[in-house]
Amino acid sequence: MRHDHRIVQQNIKQRQPLRQRLMARGRESQADIEERLARNARFTADLIAGNGAGLFVLDNSGPLENTVERLLCCLDHGHTACA
Repeated sequence: MRHDHRIVQQNIKQRQPLRQRLMARGRESQADIEERLARNARFTADLIAGNGAGLFVLDNSGPLENTVERLLCCLDHGHTACA
């Protein structure tokens, strides 16, 4: 089966929980975390501006079950059906 779109996992809605999760892991410096959050914000802004044609953004900031459900919907029905 061939899909003409790409799936992008992105934690787009909640910056503070992502910061806290990254800090708790302890693998990145504070500066690295802030750069990662800034990169995430730029990417999200580009998507919102319509620069992500063909991409399906899979927000994983909620419960795992919701994320998996959206992923399966995207794979089964195409990304526009599960937006």
